[in-house]
Amino acid sequence: MPLSRRARRLLPVAFLLAVLLLCAAALVVGTRARLPVPGTADDPAAGARWPAEGQAAVVVGDGLVHGSGHQRPVPVASVTKVMTALVVLEREPLAVGEEGPVLTVTAADVADADRRRARSESVVGLGAGDRLTLRKALLALLLPSAGDVAHLLAVRTAGSEEAFVELMNARARELGLGSTRYVDASGYDPGSRSTARDQAVLARTALQDPAFAWLVRQRAVTLPTVGRVVTTNRLLGRSGFVGVKTGSTTPAGGCVVVAAHRRVDGREVLVVGAVLGQRGPDPLGVAFGEAERLVDAVAGPGS
Repeated sequence: MPLSRRARRLLPVAFLLAVLLLCAAALVVGTRARLPVPGTADDPAAGARWPAEGQAAVVVGDGLVHGSGHQRPVPVASVTKVMTALVVLEREPLAVGEEGPVLTVTAADVADADRRRARSESVVGLGAGDRLTLRKALLALLLPSAGDVAHLLAVRTAGSEEAFVELMNARARELGLGSTRYVDASGYDPGSRSTARDQAVLARTALQDPAFAWLVRQRAVTLPTVGRVVTTNRLLGRSGFVGVKTGSTTPAGGCVVVAAHRRVDGREVLVVGAVLGQRGPDPLGVAFGEAERLVDAVAGPGS
């Protein structure tokens, strides 16, 4: 049937619209082809396996930080001590292997440790008059997670723990950790809160300090009065894990920040992960399991 005059006039317009639609479709396909594919070298962290509860975050090398849903500030327990150590080291840098100045434990420090022990906070229990180097004090802070040493370092660095906490919060703001607020140097107070995303960023920053990176790789330290104490990090030394910090209280649940060397796209990178708010009979064990699965999901087990 012959086309009407009006239909013939509309043919060029229809043809032009079809061409434009085809161009738009090609542009969309091209754009999608350039988007990261989950779990590939384009964006390995996009393949992250998130825990069923709590929250988590992971960053591969210098890439973007990926986080699970529900990133809201929660208690982080002794993971707080990552910031404590960073603030101390930025004010009194140590070279790897350097002992640093000697600290003397006072009667007030011992009384503070007794108060912390009475409320079931993690302490090592140094004696009055004990002398230990700054390096050993930081090891006591980070390995057995000594709350009494966190207080000792805070007072030595800033004059009081309250003044030290101000330094911690100022550093958090400088790093853009907008969901992080500290109220103590040890993390025992549930008011010290953060998100997994913020803690992954903080750990990656702290690990850029060679002294901090060395400290969190150690498995034990010998202290005066106390003797040998070991790390709480059950993953350390396994499958390339090189740190970082654990924390566990009733309000916080099991919390861990981990770092592991992995080969991704033919090169070795550092994968940093944070897992917060894990529960169960062994909340730290659950957090370690989730952290290990998270790292393996983005980089491959033992890669």
